[in-house]
Amino acid sequence: MPVYNAAGTLRRALDSLLAQDYRHFDLLVSDNASTDDTEGICRAVARQDARVSYVRHDVNRGPVWNFNYVVGQARGRYFMRMSHDDIRSPQYLSKCVERLEANPRAVLCHSYTAAFYGEPSNVLSILTHDTLEGVVDPRERFLRALRHLPASAIDGVFRTEALRAHTRLMQPYLSSDIVLTHELSLYGEFVQVPEVLFWRSGKVILPPPQTVQRWSGQEAVVPRLKRPFVVLIENHLRSIGRSPLSAIDKAWLVARLLAHEAKVAAAKATFRVLTATFGARCPLWSLRWAIRVASDNPNVRILKPPRELPPVLHPTWRLLDHRDQEKALALQRELDERLYPARA
Repeated sequence: MPVYNAAGTLRRALDSLLAQDYRHFDLLVSDNASTDDTEGICRAVARQDARVSYVRHDVNRGPVWNFNYVVGQARGRYFMRMSHDDIRSPQYLSKCVERLEANPRAVLCHSYTAAFYGEPSNVLSILTHDTLEGVVDPRERFLRALRHLPASAIDGVFRTEALRAHTRLMQPYLSSDIVLTHELSLYGEFVQVPEVLFWRSGKVILPPPQTVQRWSGQEAVVPRLKRPFVVLIENHLRSIGRSPLSAIDKAWLVARLLAHEAKVAAAKATFRVLTATFGARCPLWSLRWAIRVASDNPNVRILKPPRELPPVLHPTWRLLDHRDQEKALALQRELDERLYPARA
């Protein structure tokens, strides 16, 4: 559990882990120099449960460094990251380990995920890995992950050796967790427990890209002219190049990757040109087309009417230019009024 200033929800997350009916695990809490009561909570829990170890670092080196640190310290056959504001059912570990033990080709297992905002009872969407279940061909797994894998995959149970041997772990750029899970899909199957055993805390508004770049350390290593989606494509290409696929299969997969990314980039560019020209009055058919290309995901099941969703769950979120958050949110509100008119 890599943490930083997590006191508000940390005890709830720790309690959900220590209540697991699968008892054979070590819990390492790696504290990135927190300034709140995180240290006191962790030391108290470590005194009460011998499975818990607490390490405090003198300097905050960022979440990417902290994730890689806990992977390096892992001693078990399986590895799982836990965020300080998430919750797992007592059966989560036992059921995921059972699935992994039953399928030696599998490198990742996760359950259905309930994404909540605020209180855990406020579940707005269910995330699954349905489209990757039982896919044996690594090329097809990678493509399905590219199109439909929810970001919650990073919260699953990994085979530790597969994670260390086949991925570059996390790197200091935006969406490095996506690259990691996609790269892992080239080396083994993804399986799931078809029950909601994991509750993921979401945010109503995500920080702007500049803030996330600063947190991850990207500003120090990525030139300003390199946009995040270019860095993402570059690293997907590296993942394919490092894989054990044949040269022909690599070339085929690269072509499919570039075609997919070009289509998404075209949808975003079309959306931004039309909204810059016409504002929220752009043609609805073009808006719906762009949403379908950029946001359609059968593994994300929205449970609430659009008007009850936070901005990050609206279909237009991925299409907006978030460098100016206020402008992006104002445009989103206007578009939503046209897309989802209130019932009389």
